[in-house]
Amino acid sequence: MSQQNVNTPASESKESSVLKTKPVRCPAKAKADKAAAVAVEQALEKVEIEMIPLSRLAVSPLNVRSKVYVQSRIESLAATIKNVGLLHNLIAHDMPDGLLGVACGGRRLTALQLLLAQGVYQPDQPIPVKRVSEDLARAASMVENGERESMHPAEQIAGFQALADEGKTPAQIGDLMGYGWRHVQRCLKLSGLAPAILDELAADKITIEQCQALTLADSHERQIEVWDQASSYYNPSADTIRNLVTSSETEISRSHKFAFVGKDAYLAAGGTIRADLFSGEEDGYIDTALVESLTLEKLQQIAEAVAKEEGFAWTEVRADGRMHSWDSKVKRSYAVPQERCPDYTPEEDAQVSDLRAQWRLTDDEALKPQLKKQIAALENAADKRHWSALDKDKTGAVVCYESGVCFIQRGVQRVADLPKKNKPENKDYVQAMSEGYSTALVRSMSCERSLAVQAALCSKPDISVAMLTWTLCRSTFSHSSYDNTPMKVSLTDNSSSLVSDSASKEEGKAWQFMQQQKAEWQARLPDRWAQDFRWLLEWSTEDVLGILGFCSAATVCCFQDRVYGKSQTSNLDMLETAMGFDLADWWQPSAEGFFKRMSKDQIVGALTEAGKTGNASDAEKMKKGDAAEFAEEALKDARWVPAWMQPLKDDAAESDRESTQDSED
Repeated sequence: MSQQNVNTPASESKESSVLKTKPVRCPAKAKADKAAAVAVEQALEKVEIEMIPLSRLAVSPLNVRSKVYVQSRIESLAATIKNVGLLHNLIAHDMPDGLLGVACGGRRLTALQLLLAQGVYQPDQPIPVKRVSEDLARAASMVENGERESMHPAEQIAGFQALADEGKTPAQIGDLMGYGWRHVQRCLKLSGLAPAILDELAADKITIEQCQALTLADSHERQIEVWDQASSYYNPSADTIRNLVTSSETEISRSHKFAFVGKDAYLAAGGTIRADLFSGEEDGYIDTALVESLTLEKLQQIAEAVAKEEGFAWTEVRADGRMHSWDSKVKRSYAVPQERCPDYTPEEDAQVSDLRAQWRLTDDEALKPQLKKQIAALENAADKRHWSALDKDKTGAVVCYESGVCFIQRGVQRVADLPKKNKPENKDYVQAMSEGYSTALVRSMSCERSLAVQAALCSKPDISVAMLTWTLCRSTFSHSSYDNTPMKVSLTDNSSSLVSDSASKEEGKAWQFMQQQKAEWQARLPDRWAQDFRWLLEWSTEDVLGILGFCSAATVCCFQDRVYGKSQTSNLDMLETAMGFDLADWWQPSAEGFFKRMSKDQIVGALTEAGKTGNASDAEKMKKGDAAEFAEEALKDARWVPAWMQPLKDDAAESDRESTQDSED
């Protein structure tokens, strides 16, 4: 072997200098590296070992391993050498100053020099060395360190920088040392850290992740300043350090306004993206103040376009969300119209329904903002159409930025522009009159008022039913919540989830019937029906009950899931029994939607349950797919429904009720 045991056959597990080649991904390169290693090994075998005084040895500049060594590792190696001696020779070459430069065994030499400083060894201590040429020394160093114990990060950083100073590219260094060029490039980036920081890394007082965060700082002074500041924290994370470095900046992934402004506009305005080799392609930090300024600028451009195209008397911009009529600060300066249901066209209504269903069902967080923007665009188009025919000479529009989306509030009035009135008629003004009283009193009187309205409404059932129906219609045929309605009644429409999870999907008879009914009722709604309920007072009782019945029916839903291994029971039994409901009127089993989703034994059982015992025997002899098709045909006109999909019989329900009563008694 090129490096011979010179003292004892025991192996130095931590400092073995046997030449090996590092495994690489490319087979051709691996073969070439192996051949080079063999050639170096053969050349070294021919060199005789010399005993050289320790004082004549120094670490060679040709050693590809860094001159930076971790002290704790050196101390451990020195203790091993002290106990068992130096097990392997060093490889060195002559240097101009008369010393021998150690190209293979730099850590061992450093450990020997530590023993010299401790008085364990003397300057004339003979050390086994193979003296070789510079070319062979460099080649031996590269091959040896390629398979050695992984270098400490501080050693890699300094070693890669030394090779880069010789003119080698990251790719060349990576090929030479068996690392990816990206890894080398990151290490070279870290080599630009302040020397004091690298000393901390070598001493294991700072982690590589913390160092990566410090590279965001522009100067050595700033890096040291940030590290000193971070050191006052208990175990500061890399994120903590990044926050200290970028206190006046925002991370791109957390800035909705940056997405609103756009990367191109930001860069065109002189903005820079602070990114490093440790950031992804879409990561980095941006100037918070510039993004805020560009957001306002873009909102102002939109406001100017609205003023020009829509004819409002004035426009303003807000970067902190929409104005609300209940906000006391807003009420002192503006009269904000109540939110209204957008007047969608049938096509827009279908699009909004579809987009909202997608938003509810998707788990893709990147898709949700896109769907939200599409919904906002449809709402804006409907609102713009509503105001196109109205008087806008004394009203304005406020262009607002809110959660990544631009909203336009039309019809806003400035309080200063409103005519002075002796008697307030706007409810915002009336409400403002109560602000001088205590909160407890205002709440108490609102309760008294609510109870009085309830009592009065009891004697006017026609208005009560009309109000309820109108409230339910708003929830059924529109897509916004209405906090300003007197009745706090709402319903939940699970149609999208029901049809999505059903077997027949949108081809189902029941779904198509409900959609037809909805279209017919919607066609009968008058213009601006959502603004007032009094149009229902002109409808016949039969029609009011009809649309009320449709809205109520649309809320029926029962999802039966499996919980703790047990199927949940249905809560539809009572309703089905009261209606004399038969599922067979609306559904029949098919191969694709039903039978192919069960086992063959269950298919046979279904045929038997339906009284088709002969067909059941035939299906038992078939493959599952054929049996499913066969069962569909056999039960096509049988009006069969699985027992677990039918309501309990009246006698069974009565038996359950009596059993419950007995147990309570």
